[in-house]
Formats: sequence, structure tokens, C-alpha cells
Amino acid sequence: MPTQNVNLNRRKKQYCSYHPLYFQAPYLPWVLLAFSVLLGNAIWVDLVGMAVGHTYYFVEDVFPNQRGGFRLLNTPQVLKALFDAHPQDPDYTPLPEDRPGGFEWGERRLNQQ
Repeated sequence: MPTQNVNLNRRKKQYCSYHPLYFQAPYLPWVLLAFSVLLGNAIWVDLVGMAVGHTYYFVEDVFPNQRGGFRLLNTPQVLKALFDAHPQDPDYTPLPEDRPGGFEWGERRLNQQ
């Protein structure tokens, strides 16, 4: 399983380890492609995956930050409705057993009854 050194400083080089190989992070797709070819898989599957990944990165991260850029991909409303948090009712009052606390911490001492 490939692992990547997490480093948020873009000036320092990031490295990956695909045991026992150790290489710079930008070469990870090519290393995975080489292993795939060595295992006898079709090369076009990995090349299409690289092309789709680069296209998605450009559309999602690069293009919107350019002058005059905008977001081309938006999350469908169906997914937003399913997974976004629902707004809380301001008039909701939890039941006493659902409220935090309820213990009398520090009210009694051990030697008192």
C-alpha cells in the first residue's frame, strides 16, 4: 500500500514509499502504472485514470482560482439534501434525561450523609 509523507510546505519535496521503493510524490501515478503493467494489466486503464484525475484537479482547483474563473462542477441537490445537516428547530427543548449534567458534583462530601 503506498504511503505519502504529509507536508503542507510546497517548497519541500514530498516523498512516497511503495515498499521497498522510495520516490518523489509526483511520480506515484507512474510507479503504479509500471506495477500494473508488470502484473499484466492493460496500460490504457491507468492512462485514462491519470487523464481523468488531472482534468478533475484542473476543473476543481486550478480554473476557479484563475481570473474570470468559476466553478464548473457543483454538488447535486439530491446529495446535499441527503447528507447536509438539517437546521435545528429554535423552539426545541430536550427532555430532562437528554440534557447534559444532572449530577450534583461537589455537593456532598464523602464524610457527610
